Amino acid sequence: MAEASSPASAASRAVSEPEFSLTRSFDAPRALVFSTWTQGHHLARWWGPAGCEVIHADIDLRPGGVFLYGLRAKDGATIWGRWLFRVVSAPDSLEFLSASCDERGHPQRHPLAPDWPLETLATLRFIDAGEGTTLAITGVPFNASPNECEAFAAAVDSISRGWKGTLDRFEAYLPRAERGSGLRT
Repeated sequence: MAEASSPASAASRAVSEPEFSLTRSFDAPRALVFSTWTQGHHLARWWGPAGCEVIHADIDLRPGGVFLYGLRAKDGATIWGRWLFRVVSAPDSLEFLSASCDERGHPQRHPLAPDWPLETLATLRFIDAGEGTTLAITGVPFNASPNECEAFAAAVDSISRGWKGTLDRFEAYLPRAERGSGLRT
């Protein structure tokens, strides 16, 4: 669809650039896994870290489109984020620039990490695994300064824990999504 290189294949990447990667398998068909990552009514039911409530989930799934989301933490704080899609290849992959933002989707510095990159480039690959699906996630700082790359590299373990919690929520939601999909009987 849109032409852009993935983090793993970008020839212009610096060798020392930090990368986050995580792979997880799910007992659900790839079409279902992809749709639960790309439809607002699904994302509103599972997206975000444990303990957060989705208060907004609007998605325009096309290259140049945006997934704008709002989360409310247990303490009442509101967090906004957005994905600016670069590549949408259903049901194989998504590539997007992820950023903290305001409620209008304008990128801004992460409220809790001032040295965090303004944007990160993320790739999600949905790999057919027979009756299941393997999801491979990678992320790298995008147009980041050396300090921002250091902040990202220092947070890779924390990023991994956060994604694992989000994927736990996703996995718990999948049976409900599957019952309504008609993809498996």
